[in-house]
Amino acid sequence: MKEIEITRAILHALNQIPGCFAYENLSTGNVVNGRVIKRSGFQVKGSSDILCCYHGRFIALECKTPERRGNTSQAQEAFIAKIRKCGGLAKVVTSVEEAVRVISSLTPKPPIIPNPPISAKE
Repeated sequence: MKEIEITRAILHALNQIPGCFAYENLSTGNVVNGRVIKRSGFQVKGSSDILCCYHGRFIALECKTPERRGNTSQAQEAFIAKIRKCGGLAKVVTSVEEAVRVISSLTPKPPIIPNPPISAKE
């Protein structure tokens, strides 16, 4: 299975989990004939393939084939380190099952309920 197929399968699975929103982070820029010709100013070099929010937790998942698990670039490693330093969760995953285990390992936080408005009678 190719990395893009793994990424899409993971996205489909994660978006079935209640309280989880995941999207594919297209960070390679415009590709023409297999070459990146322009990266948008809003894209971060090395950013993970999937960015996700699960019950208020930020998660970045770098998708690799099992054979390429340890083949992350320096930019990808730097991105993962930045996410972890800021309190997010960042992992390299190679399958749907592994990605679901990452999400399932997190305890959902209780929802934040804002202070109720003060009534005019008080």
